Amino acid sequence: MKKLMIMVMGLLLCLSVGASAVMADLESEATAHVYVNVVPNVAVRVMDANVDLGQVQFGDFYSTITFRIDANSQDVWISAAASNLYKGNDPASEVDPLPVADAAGVRITPTNANPMNGGSNIAQYIEGTTINGFPGLLTEQINFESSQNNHFSQDVDLLFTWKQPDPEQPQGQYSGFVKMYAMLYPVGNTAE
Repeated sequence: MKKLMIMVMGLLLCLSVGASAVMADLESEATAHVYVNVVPNVAVRVMDANVDLGQVQFGDFYSTITFRIDANSQDVWISAAASNLYKGNDPASEVDPLPVADAAGVRITPTNANPMNGGSNIAQYIEGTTINGFPGLLTEQINFESSQNNHFSQDVDLLFTWKQPDPEQPQGQYSGFVKMYAMLYPVGNTAE
């Protein structure tokens, strides 16, 4: 047992001498390699949130609404939606709404971009949607490429069309909403 105690004491003495040497350093350093991946990013805003469409008696009427897209990609997919226009800003109104002119689609005109692969800049309506509780229509997506250096930072004009089909439509103010969508897809993925 005495031998065992002597061996343990000797081992502890060696460990304490070794630990003292490590703790005696006055300076040390270490290096880590760091990295980050910049991911796709897109932001959309409307330039004027309240747009006066003017006056109409009968027939089609339209307006250009300007939006802004800022993205860190030159390749942006754009689509739009428009609601019908309801009397008194009430989608539950008894009065028939002024419908979106679905055959006209939405003309999308960016300041510095064109549709890819020679495509059309008129997005056709493809399905129903709701914007802020107002029934309307949603368009297909169109892929635009910016002429800017690997980014898409520009105004985009959208031409929306509605129709007033009834010569005896009740007078008053009819209103609704429009919306623009901008999407970025990871490399190798597309909307199609």
